[in-house]
Amino acid sequence: MYTELAGLVSEGVIGAEITATYPLEDFAKAIRHAQQTERNGKVLIVPVTRP
Repeated sequence: MYTELAGLVSEGVIGAEITATYPLEDFAKAIRHAQQTERNGKVLIVPVTRP
């Protein structure tokens, strides 16, 4: 089932809208945002790549 779902995601048939992304150091802000009921997508915490 996961293989089929992964294929559908990669083909763009299904997906999830992303409302916002936050760096790890702003996790508290990301959590507050994720708790809002009036958002239209996912809130992601992403690693920050250092040069």
